[in-house]
Amino acid sequence: MNNNCLYHQLRRVQKKRDKLIDDLKAEKLERELDHFFHKENTSYLKKIIIFQYVGMTVFAISFIPKLLGYY
Repeated sequence: MNNNCLYHQLRRVQKKRDKLIDDLKAEKLERELDHFFHKENTSYLKKIIIFQYVGMTVFAISFIPKLLGYY
């Protein structure tokens, strides 16, 4: 086997290894997120969502008249 063939085999193995590592990281992150959301932090999450909704509404109310040229 020449060096070129060995190099390509090594690259394939490294890509597979990197993919497995990424999959494991994603699985770990998913477990942590599940743990976070199943704890008593759902009220905290609801507060964040409500705050974002109110913020977007206030922004829209203040921006739409400006967009339409009322002031």
